[in-house]
Amino acid sequence: MKYEVDSWRNMLLKICDIMQESHKDQFEKVLTLSGRKRPYFTKNPGELRSSERIKGTDIYVEINLSANMIVRISKNIISLFGYADDDLLVEIK
Repeated sequence: MKYEVDSWRNMLLKICDIMQESHKDQFEKVLTLSGRKRPYFTKNPGELRSSERIKGTDIYVEINLSANMIVRISKNIISLFGYADDDLLVEIK
């Protein structure tokens, strides 16, 4: 499946939306993903520098991240749900 987004931030949000729709009963697993100093996902948006709520949940994701970090987190997200790293292919126009 191919999805088009217009920013790195929107890529991360799209992956979250897809995983949340496909794995509703397990989506809270993303709360285990965190950086050295702060979480990438939380139910408390005050813990994040710049947050956005993931549709259909009470979970917020950090969106103030570099492109490389977004790709890394996106691969971590899909691997939580049993997908391989190379199941995510990023094409840049």
